[in-house]
Amino acid sequence: PNAPAAIRCRIFVVIRYPHPLDATGKLVCSGRVHRITIRVVIYRGIRVVRSQAFTHTNTRSLKRTVYTSCVSGRYHAKALGKVRTNSGHVLSGSAKTRTVTVRC
Repeated sequence: PNAPAAIRCRIFVVIRYPHPLDATGKLVCSGRVHRITIRVVIYRGIRVVRSQAFTHTNTRSLKRTVYTSCVSGRYHAKALGKVRTNSGHVLSGSAKTRTVTVRC
């Protein structure tokens, strides 16, 4: 029997501002997987101001956005992803934006 094709996944995150301030995380795989979970987090300085996790099953991608009210400060966003392949392997990774200074 042929071995299943290797699954490759990539994770991205972008931050948009000033109002509302939002971050979008996206995880894309080369083929369908059993489950994708992505957590999108917005930081002001070192403090988490918004964090939310999303899960989707039997898919090859997941893209979600979180929002927060704009308060002047320095912000960055992270996306943390986990993939469970159909064979049961678990892949994980993260992405981070640069820090931006926002005036509201």
